[in-house]
Amino acid sequence: MSIVINKGLTTTTCQGTESRSKKLRTLWVNCLLDLLRWSDPGVRSGDARRRRYQSVWLFRVALVTASPHDDAEGRVAEATLAITGSSLSSMTEIVRDLGDELANTRPDLPGANSPYAIVFHCVAVIEYWAGSAIAGLKIPRDRAAEFTATGRVDDLITRVDDVRARLPGWVEVAVREGIRDRTVMGSTRPEVATATAEWVLAHLVRELAQHLGQLELTRDVLRQA
Repeated sequence: MSIVINKGLTTTTCQGTESRSKKLRTLWVNCLLDLLRWSDPGVRSGDARRRRYQSVWLFRVALVTASPHDDAEGRVAEATLAITGSSLSSMTEIVRDLGDELANTRPDLPGANSPYAIVFHCVAVIEYWAGSAIAGLKIPRDRAAEFTATGRVDDLITRVDDVRARLPGWVEVAVREGIRDRTVMGSTRPEVATATAEWVLAHLVRELAQHLGQLELTRDVLRQA
């Protein structure tokens, strides 16, 4: 899909895959060119005044929005990492407090998962969406096995720390490039074929927040049993 920038003056077409910052830089340059073009003494005065007015207005807008201090992509990345990081910190704190025995215990409820399995699944969710789909790493995944996973809490926390350390690089790919691999297998959701990078990041935030709530409820049930 193409986006036409500065319609009515200098027309530039930017492909939809280009970054927002690149489109803004293009708009900035074209507005400047319009200023020079319509200031030419040879241009009829009425047209020149009108075009100069339009160009100055667009130039000011482009100058503000393209400012290096207004990095929308960076803000998205920062917010994503802050929220997911908070969820992961809370998860590791819960399983650490529960210890190996309770962390590997499933509540006596239909379809319930152990705290260990919940956190293990969350790590795999990040690896799939951010590592495989966004970064194109093709990290192996056995989704069904995630819900029956067991092990030592210390080893699980090491897995969380590892994926958390790699996540900033993957988020950077998302906001700067987009999704590298839409053919990855391992999810029950079909959106990987059409989703935007922004959708994937929002999905990660939602998934971790949802499973943190599940983990908190599971902990409470196990404590009361």
